Formats: sequence, structure tokens, C-alpha cells
Amino acid sequence: MKLKIVLCLLLLLSLSFCPQLFPKVHSVDKIAELDRQKKELEKKKGDLESKIARDNQLIKELTYSENTLSEELNQLEVTLQQTGQEIELMKLEEELLRVQYVRSLEESQILRSSIEEKEKRSNELIVTLYKNYMLNYTAYLLSSKSINEIIDNSLFLQYLFEADKHYFIKLKQEKAQLEDNKLKEIVLQENLYQKKSEKEKKEEELTLLAKDKETQINEITHRKQMTAAEREQDLRQYDAIDAQIREVIRLRAEEILRQKVSMTPMGPVIWPLAGYVSSPFGMRMHPIFGVNRMHTGIDIDAPLGSPIVTAARGVVAFSGWLGGYGNTVIVQHDQIHTTLYAHLNSLPVDKDQDLEQGEVLGYVGMTGWTTGPHLHFEIRKNGDPVNPASYLP
Repeated sequence: MKLKIVLCLLLLLSLSFCPQLFPKVHSVDKIAELDRQKKELEKKKGDLESKIARDNQLIKELTYSENTLSEELNQLEVTLQQTGQEIELMKLEEELLRVQYVRSLEESQILRSSIEEKEKRSNELIVTLYKNYMLNYTAYLLSSKSINEIIDNSLFLQYLFEADKHYFIKLKQEKAQLEDNKLKEIVLQENLYQKKSEKEKKEEELTLLAKDKETQINEITHRKQMTAAEREQDLRQYDAIDAQIREVIRLRAEEILRQKVSMTPMGPVIWPLAGYVSSPFGMRMHPIFGVNRMHTGIDIDAPLGSPIVTAARGVVAFSGWLGGYGNTVIVQHDQIHTTLYAHLNSLPVDKDQDLEQGEVLGYVGMTGWTTGPHLHFEIRKNGDPVNPASYLP
């Protein structure tokens, strides 16, 4: 009995000092957790790519609206200048109406004075004629010696009456002209007021229109600046998530290495695809985002469906959709080197699959963020991208 107890204790102690007996279970659990983390990060990255694309579209639309409003504002400035000339003409017309109005007032005053004088004289003449008529009518008849003398005297009186008659006609005309002047002054006042109102209304309308255009431009400019700032923040977050994905890939690759990859270095690599290198490794203007960004690999142009081979012997560390990379295969070659093949048409290889150098792992496609059929090829060392030209023959 004691011997059995001792044997059990020895067995437990030996197991406690040999943790390598259980590495596979632990390693599988860790790989699954890393896969879950990578999937979540890829979703965030994909959401950010969509948002950045929307931001870029909004910036384009805002820029178009800003340019359109600026053109309208420039046209409005020309209209304002033309209107300024019209307003100056209105001012001259307004001044002319004012001069005509003042002149009419002066003429009316002269007419009033003349009418007052004529009315005074008329009143005096009427009174005199009436008195003389009553006093002298009998004497006039009695003093005449004959019919001829009476006729001669009546002709003289008729001449005097005709002279006074012309005087009264002139008085009547001046009164009529005064009434006409009053009507003319009313019309001039109305025209003057209307002209002034039109001028002020036009000035106010154009000023408000110009102010509204400037306000719209300022609002659009502010929105564009805010959108651009938000896009920059999203791009930084995008880069951070991309770095996290690279770290997850690196950690997962380490786990795979512990199981399948030997300690033998990667060795020489071959070209994964025969074609033209349209975009080398390094900084470039991103064809989708429209900003300067690091190009972490090389783009090799080839017809759609062209076969792609693995650059060196290794194990498939990843086979699936990877955000803007589209259908992507990542091959782990040794403990520090991986190669990445993006924008594939399909995914004919599976994760953890062994691949020999030159074995087909996919075909040229246009998945993810791409402007045409090509292969995006990367070589990474410890998870960081390096220039493939340093490795390729």
C-alpha cells in the first residue's frame, strides 16, 4: 500500500516538472483566442474603411458645393458692382426729381405772389368800377350832347373793359397753372419716394444675398475641416488597428511555429507571380484614400485569374478576408518571416496547410480596396513589413 502511494507521488511530481506534455491544448486555446481577437479587429478595421470612404465622398461633395458657392459669390460680386452703377444712376434720377420738385415749389410761390397781387388789384378795380358806375352813369348819359358822343364814350368804356378782361383771363390762367403745379409736385413726391424705396430695397436684397452666400461657404468650410479632422483621426485609429492585427498575426504565427515550423531559416524566395510591378514598396499617394501613406508591399499587375505561388516553403497562417486586403493568404516560413498575398480571386488553401515553394495558393483578383486586378505581395519580418526587393531574385 505504501509502495502504491509513493509511486503515485512520484508520478505527480514527474508531471509537474514536464509541462511540455500539455502544450498542445494550451496552444490551441491561445490560437483560438487570437483568431477571435483578430476577427474583432478586422471588423473594426472594415468599419473604419467604410467610414473613411464615406468621409472622402462627403469631402468631395462639400468641396464641390464650396466651389459652386464661391463661383456664385463671385458672380454676385459682379452683380453688386453693376447694381452699384444702377444705384448711382438712381441717385442722379432722385436728385433730378428733387431739383424739379424744388423748382416747382419756387414757381408755385411766384404764381401765388402774382395771383395775390392780381386778386388785390382786381378787387380794387371792381370796387372802383362799381362806385364809378353808380355815380357817373347818369352824368355820363346827361353829359353826352348827341347819340354819336354816347356811342364814342361807350366804345372807350368797352376798350377799358376788354383790357380788364385780358387781365382777368391772365389771373385765371395763373390759378390754373398753380393747381397743375400742385398735382405735379404730388407726382414728383411719389416718384421720389418710389425711387428711393427701390434703391434701398435693391441694396438690402443684394447685401443679404451676399451675406447668406458667405455664411453658407463658412458653414461648408467648417464642415469640411471637421470631416477632414475626423478622417485623420479615423486613419490614425485605422493604423492602430492594423498594427494590432499585425501583432495578433505575429503572436498566432509564433504559436503555429511552436507546432509546425522548424527552426530552419526561410532561405531564398521566388517571385509569386510573373508581371509588372506597378507600385513599389514605400510612401505613395493612396489610390482609395487620396492621402500619402506607407505602401507595405509591392503591387504586381497581371490578368485576372493568373496563378499565384508561394514564395517559399511554409505553413498557411491565415486564409480569409482581411479588410481592405480582400481575400488574403499569409504564409509563415520560419520563426521570423511571413509572406502576405492580397486581393485574391478566391481562397483555395486552408489555414495550417503545408505549402511547398512554388505551390499555387491562389489567383489574381480584385477583392478589397483595389482599382484593378493585381497581387499585393508583402514580406514581413517579426510582423513588420520589409522591402520585398531585398529578398526577390
